[in-house]
Amino acid sequence: MKLNSLSLQTNMIFARNESEIIERESYIVVKTLSNPGFHWGNYLIFKKAPVEGDIVNWMNIFERKMSHYKEFKHYVFAWDELSEPRSEEYLTHDFELQKSVSLQTSTLTYPKHYNSKIIVRTLESTEDWDAATELQVAAREERFSGEEYREFKINQSESYKKLIKENRGARFGAFLEGKIVADLGIYFEGDLARYQSAVTDNQYRRQGICATLVYESGMYALKNWQIKTLVMEADPDYHAAKVYESVGFTPKEFSYSLYWYKHKNA
Repeated sequence: MKLNSLSLQTNMIFARNESEIIERESYIVVKTLSNPGFHWGNYLIFKKAPVEGDIVNWMNIFERKMSHYKEFKHYVFAWDELSEPRSEEYLTHDFELQKSVSLQTSTLTYPKHYNSKIIVRTLESTEDWDAATELQVAAREERFSGEEYREFKINQSESYKKLIKENRGARFGAFLEGKIVADLGIYFEGDLARYQSAVTDNQYRRQGICATLVYESGMYALKNWQIKTLVMEADPDYHAAKVYESVGFTPKEFSYSLYWYKHKNA
């Protein structure tokens, strides 16, 4: 099944690296046995947006195909059609409708508020990676358990390291006086690269750190790899999307997904 969505195309960079991908006539199963806590690594992609009657059917497919779970704590459904659901049936099953914007660029704009105090470099040591993991855990949504989220991030880091070992990307940190205050990864397939997991320490926001990190890491990618297009995905209602636009990214498309998570106190 050929994917048209830029978001799903670039998601497959990671799926092909670590996941089992099962294609059926009307949907794709992405299953990551090595990281069951990775919700966007264990999900279904359908051709079309859901219509009345689809949700229960999709849940049943998910449960059959994701039999590695003893208990279902999440469902994630994406679709390749760039449109919202044609029914609000998902509300009766407590699903969240998530909207994201995919931004892209082939050139970068020097940040207006460039932070010259930070050092941007690739993560190299075990200490670098451990510190970045803790930064990611600290920035998680409150609904996620710290212990489970940390396990998810550690497993995800192993997947990123595999891509890096194959010379298909790098993970970058922004360091201030030796302390990591922001990090992100850029990974690629062919001439298409995707930013992933951009996080800034809450105490260091609004200092131009994110924009500087995005710019410097992107310049590294364009200079050192045969990249033609850089892709970033963001919540269109969150300030980060504006940060990305400020360094040259242009919104390309909006995509939608349905998400359900069994909440657990941290």
